[in-house]
Amino acid sequence: MPHRITTARLSVLLTAAALGLGVPRTAAAQDLQVHAAVSLAEVLDELVEEWEAETGLDVLITYGPSSALARRIGEGAQADIFLSANEGWMDHVAALGLLDNSSRRDLATNRLALAATGDPGDPGTIGPDFDLVGLLGVGRLSIPHPDSEAAGLYGKAALVSLGLWDSVAPHLLETADVRQSLAAVLQGDARAAIVFVTDVAAAPGLRVLGLFPADSHPRIVYSGAVLPEGNAAVAGEFLDMLSGPVARAAFASHGFGTVQ
Repeated sequence: MPHRITTARLSVLLTAAALGLGVPRTAAAQDLQVHAAVSLAEVLDELVEEWEAETGLDVLITYGPSSALARRIGEGAQADIFLSANEGWMDHVAALGLLDNSSRRDLATNRLALAATGDPGDPGTIGPDFDLVGLLGVGRLSIPHPDSEAAGLYGKAALVSLGLWDSVAPHLLETADVRQSLAAVLQGDARAAIVFVTDVAAAPGLRVLGLFPADSHPRIVYSGAVLPEGNAAVAGEFLDMLSGPVARAAFASHGFGTVQ
């Protein structure tokens, strides 16, 4: 079963993402430092716990928006592995010469969803005739920064593709990442949010109102790569674990799709 996001846990994740903080202690030489998209938090925490128990090593994770993490790496932040929710930001780090490109691989996929509070129901597919503005009423649509952050980039692409962008743009509430978009709905600051379907599954009190067609936006794929200036050998082993059968099963249990 997916881990649920308690209010306290959500606040910790959002604070860490907003401030750019990782685990508050100094990394030892044998530790791994991972920069990971915040939407991976529940499944990665589960896998890291098993990894640490098996290897005796510590994994220090900085969760945040893929865009912010990529920029931090470009500015010299210490990391051994980058796990991104958007291929463009992985390309950005690669263009800076900071990745071992031979280690880069796709790990999982996701779906883009419209989320709101309420009882669970059967989500439909959002099409060009979907009355999103009518649904919002006097409320707002929470979305991660649509010109930079992963879910926001996908969300804007989907809304443009479906012809909904111009009508809904005045109603947007932009946030730093998917977890802040969820928090905006839970706190009553927004009527609905565009996030990944796995984020909705992990958030109590929220439901999927509808799914955006897969062909309305670029494919949502999570990729990982080793940064060669760090603890490359152990990082490679950790990335191999994330590509293996145990990790694939964990991704599936948390609602992620498999890489074709």
